[in-house]
Amino acid sequence: VVGEMIFGATDTINIYLPDAALNQGSVVASNTATLDQTAFDTVTFASKGDGAYAVDEIRFGTSYDDVVIAVPEPSVFASLGSVLGFLLLRRRRAV
Repeated sequence: VVGEMIFGATDTINIYLPDAALNQGSVVASNTATLDQTAFDTVTFASKGDGAYAVDEIRFGTSYDDVVIAVPEPSVFASLGSVLGFLLLRRRRAV
């Protein structure tokens, strides 16, 4: 879940659900109000239902890219595997 706070003449908080590829999806919840920005010193999560929820990680940033976790490309894992294989092969020859 990604949240966005827009402070201006009218303050807006938007909630987005990223898709499976972690691209920013569309707004699924929005609330407009007048907020006192100086009072923002705590982030609280509360459940209105059965109380069964968990917060895994909270990230703050100035853009969507600041808060998205980069997923390594498969080529990174292939390169790492090649290097490890070479080191194991070299170690066997040295013994």
